[in-house]
Amino acid sequence: MRLNQVAMLFLGLALVCGVGRARAASFTLAGDAVAFEPPSGYCLLDPNEDGFRTMFDRSARMQQKSGNQLLAFFMVCDELSQIRHGQAFAPLHYGMLVAVLQGGTVKPVANATRFDLIESMRGTLKSDQMNDVMSSADDVLKQEGVVGTHLSKPAFADMDSFAIYSSSVIDFGEDSSTSTTGVYAITLVRHFVLATHMYAPTSDLGVKEALLEAQHALLADFVGRNESPEEQTRQMRTGRAFLGIDWGHVLVKAAIGAMAGGLIALARTLIRRRRAKAS
Repeated sequence: MRLNQVAMLFLGLALVCGVGRARAASFTLAGDAVAFEPPSGYCLLDPNEDGFRTMFDRSARMQQKSGNQLLAFFMVCDELSQIRHGQAFAPLHYGMLVAVLQGGTVKPVANATRFDLIESMRGTLKSDQMNDVMSSADDVLKQEGVVGTHLSKPAFADMDSFAIYSSSVIDFGEDSSTSTTGVYAITLVRHFVLATHMYAPTSDLGVKEALLEAQHALLADFVGRNESPEEQTRQMRTGRAFLGIDWGHVLVKAAIGAMAGGLIALARTLIRRRRAKAS
């Protein structure tokens, strides 16, 4: 069975069968509590667990450089177990929850709605502003000594009432076995700009579609945990029309950081995989 088929099968089993659903975690952002639970089949990484502190801290530092605060790191439960027992070096199927920083801290975006964010990002994903995303990610990777990678620009993948979704691929060359696909969801929950990143090996279209489906389910659950149906309805109304304030710049700048952080996490995982193969 080819690597792409194995990756698709493994991801499908993890997403459909639900291997050990982790309990929800709660994070306090600017005095406001936000609840989160990873998708079925994924487990939250405990950053204080022996052997995982370095992994979490390194990821948090790289996210900070791209303008994000790492809140949660989750991976397929079987892979987490393998790493715990020394049977694997780095996760292949994993994800992150990040909060986008404004002025170095996590702040609510008052008066803007999720509709504003989605509409702003829909235009950004099709504009030259995506060059800022690539430049930001490249700068951080150079600081980390990462060379020889090829990052594809995040491209529009889908949107719904919960988030806007984009995807990208990173590789070290033409060999598809060193490729990883990332799907990013950017949303506004409790007035905070938040993003979830999910990754899987290979650039197979089926893997991307599986990740996108998982992100849709994850964001529906995430928003439902933190907002009442009435609040969800209000969040889908434009705030700019009656406020006379253009929040587009604020939201787009925040979203650029979220996507740059997604690309950086993508590159870092591939580097770990290559080192594992070399050793």
